[in-house]
Amino acid sequence: MMTIEPFYDVSHDTAQTFFTDETKPKTDWEQQYGYLLFVDDVAIAFFVLYPMSVEAVWLRRLWLHEQANPALLMMMFDWISDYAKTQSYNDLYTHLDDPTKHVLLEMNHFHLAEEVPTAFEGTKGQCYVKSLSTHATS
Repeated sequence: MMTIEPFYDVSHDTAQTFFTDETKPKTDWEQQYGYLLFVDDVAIAFFVLYPMSVEAVWLRRLWLHEQANPALLMMMFDWISDYAKTQSYNDLYTHLDDPTKHVLLEMNHFHLAEEVPTAFEGTKGQCYVKSLSTHATS
């Protein structure tokens, strides 16, 4: 079973077990908007959903624990998208500074953003967006 917990709700022991000194959240925004993703009560990933507006959120960090199965990365994009949707966001943004990984985003229904939000000013790479809205097709 998959669960997502805000970083600030995670026990000190769980955080100590999951993070190293180098990987633990250090900035206020990582601590405030960070989440741990658990599968069968084992923390496998840390991510940050940084609000940009009422309708848009930035997947600003995504870190898979080194002992986690890399195949879970594909499902994590769906789980994170679903979670963002439950928080009433319509668009999930991220950026990529390694162009060789664009296929991973495209496989997960992200596409290059036509308009780059101001939150991305000063970031290297390209801005991608995934619509979380469900539109009925006729």
